Amino acid sequence: MKSLIRLVSLVSLVSVVLGSFFLVTVGLFKVRARESTHKIESLEKAIFAQHSWNGRHKTRIRIKSRMIAVLSNFGGSMHHDPAQMAELILSNCERNDLDPFIILGMIKAESDFNSRAVSSEGAMGLMQIKPATASLLEPYADFGPTYSQRLISENDLNITLGTMYLAKLVRRFGNLDMALEAYNKGPDGMLTLLSTGADDEMGYSGRVKANSLKYKNWGVAQKNVKRGVSS
Repeated sequence: MKSLIRLVSLVSLVSVVLGSFFLVTVGLFKVRARESTHKIESLEKAIFAQHSWNGRHKTRIRIKSRMIAVLSNFGGSMHHDPAQMAELILSNCERNDLDPFIILGMIKAESDFNSRAVSSEGAMGLMQIKPATASLLEPYADFGPTYSQRLISENDLNITLGTMYLAKLVRRFGNLDMALEAYNKGPDGMLTLLSTGADDEMGYSGRVKANSLKYKNWGVAQKNVKRGVSS
C-alpha cells in the first residue's frame, strides 16, 4: 500500500514538473515568436526605407551627373571644380525648393558662368548679386560694400545668396516666372511693370527657362550630336 502511495506521489510530481516545463517552453516559444516577428517587421521597414532612399539617391546622382557634364564646360571661368559646384547648387536648391537647372539657366543668363563678372550696376559674381541685395537676406543683414569682394571670391556665398533671394521672390510674387523677372529687374521694377501691363518686357524668364531646358537635356543632346541626329 505504501509503495502504491509513493508511486502515485511520484507520478503526480512528474506530472507537475512536466506541466511546468511545458508552460515554460510554451512561454519561451511565444517570446521568441514575438521577437522574430518584431525582427521581421523591423527588417521589412529597413528594406523599405533603404529602397526609398536608393530611389531618391539615384535620382539625385543622375541630376548631379548631368549638372557636372554641363559645368565641365565652364570650369575655367567659374574658377571652381565642376563637381563641387554641382553639389553646391544642388544642396542650395534642395534647401530652397528650387530646380537646380533653373539656377544653371540663371547663371548662364546673368554671368555666362564667369565668377569674376561685375555689371555696370555693381552686380557681382555668378548670380550677379549686389551687396545691397545681400543685406536684405538673413543672416546677411550686415553685409555691406566692405564685403562686396566676397561675392566674387566666394562662389559658395554667391550661390547661397542667389538661391535664397530667388526663393524669397517666389514666395513674394507667387510663381517662378514673376520671381525670375523680379530677380532681373528688381522687386520695385517688377511692381512697376505689373502696374503698366507691359508683358512684352518680361523676356528674362523665357531665356532662363530655355537655358534650363537645354541643360536638363544636355546628355541627350550630346548623344544625338554624336549619332548625327538633329534635335
